[in-house]
Amino acid sequence: MSRPDINPDDPEPRYRHELAFDGKYIYVIGGGTSETAYSLSKIPIYDVENNVWSVVKTKPDLKMSTGFQLPANRKCHSCSQYGKLVVIAGGNNSQKAFRDIWTLNLDTYQWTCIMNLSSLIPAPLFFHDSAID
Repeated sequence: MSRPDINPDDPEPRYRHELAFDGKYIYVIGGGTSETAYSLSKIPIYDVENNVWSVVKTKPDLKMSTGFQLPANRKCHSCSQYGKLVVIAGGNNSQKAFRDIWTLNLDTYQWTCIMNLSSLIPAPLFFHDSAID
């Protein structure tokens, strides 16, 4: 049974998500519950001018091999933003922790895998921070 005070267009409740903002939309990137992590193939966005939620479908990194063209569902990742470029790193999905870095272009909604850090760091990244300088 749904709660009457929740708009059906609102995104599912979550924690350990990250946010980005392009001047018009707030992007809710990842997150999850204690048992699950949400997909990054469809991202909830909030239109601050019109006070409405919608969903944007992201585009895969076509240079990557089949099956790894989008970042895996994740929560507890870091997120930094430089203009219209969002950078996410690490995180987990309740079964696996990640060592990868991806960018999302907010103009094209295109994901690009920057690197997989599996060979560079001894442990996965999650519950961490990041910054762009």
